[in-house]
Formats: sequence, structure tokens, C-alpha cells
Amino acid sequence: MTPAETVAEIFRRVLVPGVTGGELVIEKPFGPKAARAAAEALGGLEQTAEAQQLDKELGAGVLERGEEAVLRRLRRLSIVDASTVVPRIDGAVVMMGALVHDIVAAFHPDLPGMFRREAPLRLLEAATGALGEVPPPATVRSALLRHAWLGELPRFSLVRTEVKWWVGGASFVGREPPKRLLAWPDVRRVRRDERMVEILKLPELFTDHPNVTMLSDAHARAMTAFFATNPVTDLALAGRLAPPFSLTEAAARLLASPAGARLCRRAISLGEERGKYAREVIANVAADAAAVLA
Repeated sequence: MTPAETVAEIFRRVLVPGVTGGELVIEKPFGPKAARAAAEALGGLEQTAEAQQLDKELGAGVLERGEEAVLRRLRRLSIVDASTVVPRIDGAVVMMGALVHDIVAAFHPDLPGMFRREAPLRLLEAATGALGEVPPPATVRSALLRHAWLGELPRFSLVRTEVKWWVGGASFVGREPPKRLLAWPDVRRVRRDERMVEILKLPELFTDHPNVTMLSDAHARAMTAFFATNPVTDLALAGRLAPPFSLTEAAARLLASPAGARLCRRAISLGEERGKYAREVIANVAADAAAVLA
């Protein structure tokens, strides 16, 4: 897969669903090398011919719907004319989107190697390391773009469906069980149980994994790395239980800017209970930051 094709896949699987409320598409992991190459390739895709090719690979209207959705998000988050925020994506967003995909892929049992002892851990550790390479946003604009494109992803849910019948059972993650397994429920004593958790809590779906404790720790490190390079989302979701919120250097630097502080206040106020829980956690962890956000 060429870097341009990888960019198209990141849009298709992660970025467009992330801003339009669609379903994430979890397939073969991208890996850090391809994620980096895609980020570097994005600059070239801003040229007209390459952009048209990207739109062709994604399918008619897909990229346009994504851009329209992110523009609506920008207008909710910023007091400036969002149409002047151009380009409305950068390489860091593309790379981070690919790595979030890989964090989820590490827990997907339909992918080869999920239940090998080391494979999921290696994938999570690789994603964590690559996220650590992404520099913090250098401007309020870049912080705004990261939150606009990626801010909803930690709250996306993954469904695990357990189907049991009188002679066996099967587990399905992120997809519907085949209809044949659900046929004749009374005769075959079919029972279907579903459980849904957010990406933030993915290890809770896999308590039967032989290495669940290590997976939980690795997942927490990966999500911590994601939040460290996405300070607006970090602050907006500060009320989460895990990984626990702590004030990062990137968030503190953003709050030191009047424009950055306004952006963060707006993002928090758009959250659950108008940001009540996030503000409480921030106040307990960092009183100075809470004062800026008041």
C-alpha cells in the first residue's frame, strides 16, 4: 500500500466515521512506519490532482462529508470564522488517527494473532511509542484540529456479542453474528448476550484473555500517550476514570494562551453534564488550571 493509499484508508476507517458518527472500520493494523509515511504524504495530497485521487479512492462524497462534519465541529468550538481555518487537517491528525485504529485493533479477535500472548502487547507498545513521537500542538489551530477530528474517538464503543447454543458458542467483536447461528433459537437453545464499552475501557471486554492484566496496563499507556499529544481532548475528558487525568505540559502551555484557554473552556462545556465532572477532576489535580478554566 502506498502512503497515499494509506491516507485514504485512515480517512475511510477512522477519520470520516469519527466526525460523522459512523462506524469505525477495524482491519489490518497500519503500524508506526505506515502511519508516519501517511503523515508525510498528506502535504502532497493537498495539491488538486492528488486530492481528487484521494476523493476517488474513498468513494464519491465521503471526503466531502468528513470535511463538512469537521467544519461544523470547528464552528462549535471556535469563536472565529471556522471557514478561515485552512487547511482543515494536518499530518499529525492523520498519524494519530492511524494509531488509534491500531489501539483498537490490538483487541480485535478477528485479526490474526489476537490470542497469541505477545501480539496484542507488541501492537499496543508500538502505537504508544509512535504517539510519543508526535510533538505537542505548536499552535492553538493545531490543537483545535486534533480535537475536532479525534476528540470523539475515545468515547466510541465496541460491541462484543456472545452467542451460545446447546452444543457450543462463539464470540463476535464489532460485527453481527451470522444469521445461521441465531436460527431456531428455541430448538437450539440459542442465547445472545451483548456488551458494549468505550474505547477508553476496551480491556473490560476481554477479561477472558490470558494476558488481560498486561493488556490493560498497555492500553492505559497507549491512551495516556494519545491524550498527551491531544490536550484539548485530554481536558474535555478529564472526568474519565482511566487513564486518570494529570495536567500535561502540552495542556498547561495551551492554557497559558488566552485563545487556548478559551478553546479549552468551550470544549469542556460541550462535554457530559456541560463539563461538570471534567472541571471537578481538573480542580482536584491542578488548581491553577481550574482557575484559568473557570
